[in-house]
Amino acid sequence: MSRNNIEKLPDLQNLDHLVYLDLSYNKLMEIPEENLDILASLLTLNLSNNLLTVFPPDLAYLYRLKILDMSGNDLKELPPEINELVSLEKLDLHDNMLEELPASIGKMKTLTYLDVSNNKIMSIPATINAMGSRCELKLEEQSSIKAREMEEDPPNES
Repeated sequence: MSRNNIEKLPDLQNLDHLVYLDLSYNKLMEIPEENLDILASLLTLNLSNNLLTVFPPDLAYLYRLKILDMSGNDLKELPPEINELVSLEKLDLHDNMLEELPASIGKMKTLTYLDVSNNKIMSIPATINAMGSRCELKLEEQSSIKAREMEEDPPNES
């Protein structure tokens, strides 16, 4: 379904066993919640190069998802629930408008690759240290980045 100038996601009924979905290079501005409920078996989701400005909150409940590419959109923030993606290994968010990462991203135990290059990130949460060397973190082309004060117990972000 890539490169089809899709503006609205078609009905995905009867695709409950789908494991790979490529919706890249379309004109999607949102992902309706009802479509996400159907995609519980999804392992790879490519939403890159669309017009998304909001990370669909219910996307965080695709528990089997291993690869998520949302690069080349206009995302401004990530929901704290991002760590609910308990199987996620690769998260590509380069070329967006992100200004910060939620502290919960450091709790993603299966994440091995995180690309947030070419965003507007000003600081990174101290929890990112918990990822250690198991996760490749790409931060290229940030206008100004400084690590938040690294504390033993990072403050709760409510």
